[in-house]
Amino acid sequence: MSSNPLDGSQVESQASIAVDELSPNAVQLPSQLEAMELFNTLTTWFRLDRDFSQTWRTQTKDDFRFIAGEQWLAEDKKTLEDQGRPAIVFNRALPIIKSVAGIEINSRENTVFLPAIVSDQQQVEANATLNAANNWMSEGCDAESEQSEAFQDSLICGMGWTEQRVDFTEVWNGKYIEDRVYPVEMYWDRDARKANVRDAKRLFRLREMTLRDARDFLKAMKVENVADEDIDASWAAESDANMEAPRPIEERRKREENAAAMDPKDMVRLVHAQWIEIEDYYKVVVPAEDGSPSPQLQDMTTEEHDRLQSMLSVSKMQQLPSLPCRRKVYKQAIIGAKILGEVMPVLSRFGFTWQCITGEKNADKGTWFGLVNSLRDPQRWANKWLSQTMHILNSTAKGGIIAEDDAFEDIREAQLNYARPDAITSVKPGAISKGKLMPKPGAGIPTGYQALLEFAISSIPDVTGINMELLGLRDQNQPGILEKLRKQSAMTILATLFDSLRGFRRMVGRNRLSFIQDFFSDSRLIRIRIKAGVYQGLQITQDKTAGDYEVIVSEAPTSPDQKEVIWACFESLMPVLQPFMMQNPEVALTILEYSPLPSEVVQQLRQIAMTPNPQQQAAQQVDQQKQVAELQDLLSKIALNQARAKETMAKVPLEGAKTQETLAKAQHEHSLAIADLLERARDFHKPIPLTNGSGPGAQAAP
Repeated sequence: MSSNPLDGSQVESQASIAVDELSPNAVQLPSQLEAMELFNTLTTWFRLDRDFSQTWRTQTKDDFRFIAGEQWLAEDKKTLEDQGRPAIVFNRALPIIKSVAGIEINSRENTVFLPAIVSDQQQVEANATLNAANNWMSEGCDAESEQSEAFQDSLICGMGWTEQRVDFTEVWNGKYIEDRVYPVEMYWDRDARKANVRDAKRLFRLREMTLRDARDFLKAMKVENVADEDIDASWAAESDANMEAPRPIEERRKREENAAAMDPKDMVRLVHAQWIEIEDYYKVVVPAEDGSPSPQLQDMTTEEHDRLQSMLSVSKMQQLPSLPCRRKVYKQAIIGAKILGEVMPVLSRFGFTWQCITGEKNADKGTWFGLVNSLRDPQRWANKWLSQTMHILNSTAKGGIIAEDDAFEDIREAQLNYARPDAITSVKPGAISKGKLMPKPGAGIPTGYQALLEFAISSIPDVTGINMELLGLRDQNQPGILEKLRKQSAMTILATLFDSLRGFRRMVGRNRLSFIQDFFSDSRLIRIRIKAGVYQGLQITQDKTAGDYEVIVSEAPTSPDQKEVIWACFESLMPVLQPFMMQNPEVALTILEYSPLPSEVVQQLRQIAMTPNPQQQAAQQVDQQKQVAELQDLLSKIALNQARAKETMAKVPLEGAKTQETLAKAQHEHSLAIADLLERARDFHKPIPLTNGSGPGAQAAP
């Protein structure tokens, strides 16, 4: 008899080992264990987490059946069938779930990547290459639709899951895939208590598939050479009673020659496990490779660090400065009847490849629930009371009579024809006048029964906080501002759900960042959207995507239609934006993309705006010709003025010579005038000759 490592007496010891494996002081990490020890550890974790969430898992299956219209309990439905009564279902819960899911679809927001390390007063800008690659990844696999489906799962059962991976079957160098996962397949750490189970140390996914699909999955995970009998994880049952003890490795290796081969269509189970380990490493200061004096920090494992320092010590060289550190690493393994293949690192460096959206928290049980948990009782009571009302009306409807034995000529004929409106029923003379016939009195609907039915129906939206305005079913005239405020109050109640969705998108963005840096930064060329209807190519290279980044998700929606809110803001800003739109039509086209108009209409309007008008084009040509003529006229005038200027410049030397000659003549005449003046002055100072005689009365000779 083979021993079962999961039997009762060993469960707690295995659980303590499992907890110790994740503790900082653990001697040996799970990935370092032998194959059988690792198998026992992982199966113990799985069993503990499975038993913890078993009640939630059963309720989740009922929640999905409930929202699909299977709202009667099995025993109640059987009672109605035995009584020949219809099991009426007016599914009022589905529109409520769809309305909240529609709000998410109408208010999807973008994810941007900002540098994590910035300098003082530096303007921080988002990495355009990472943002473009993120949009390319999302559009290539319809990730938004998958996330919306997961969000709807969280509204129904309290948890919605997606898986992120890189697939090499469609594209040889890898394609990003994001799929919604059925919540019942997922098993999470029973000690996780934070929203979106972001504090979980381990996650499991139980995959049920055909043997052929299981082999394809294992091949995609680089797991080969596995026997058929080792693939099926029959031990991963829903309860201990159905759990099969794993066979010893010696027995599994024994192959009987006459054993029949398994049918490729046979269903098998595979358990995909991911967990966190705390790894020691060193930050080592190493010289720069380019010979520059500035050193660099390099991450090294403990073994690499010890080997390097030992080599330096043997060579009598100075050891490099280092700092011991610790970090989280994510590991994964595939489990069948044994550990299949080797322990592998998770594709993302920043988290599990399964991400969760949680609903409302049940703190006592440590699980989460959705809106169906609140809708269940009002919806079921409404169905029951409606069915009971129809039964009362049918069973007490007018149509039967009370008659004395001698009232009819033929009692059998009366039984056949009384209820027929086109037949005549014969009675004995005097039977009617003597009152031998009397209709059966109808009891009718009991007093207050209709009030109970109306109360149950009105309680369906009341228990969720989603009022009739948000559903668009309020059939009365009321002020628009009042309706808007009531819608806003309903969105406030749903804020916790959208906050979980925002956190989920942050975790998805971190994984996408890891995929871009590790898989898609291989100089591949992708198509990106510049604006509506305009695309261009972009090459993803490591120099554009390397580094540390923070994932920023836009604010959660605060309105049933986020576009309406944005457009209302633009309407208030139109007086300010109008001058800019007049100067640059591109501003108006950019604003138009945020309008509530369909994207096809916006694209057509953009194309019309970019297409030139023939009349306008002709007018522009006339204006251009006029401008050309004016320019030619101006150039002619400029050339004429230049010629005149040259002629004037040519006359300048001649005029200068004449001027100099005139000046010389003037100077000569001035010199003659001065000489004449001097001559006269000399003559003026000559002595005057005296006459004959003397005396004072003598006069000069004439």
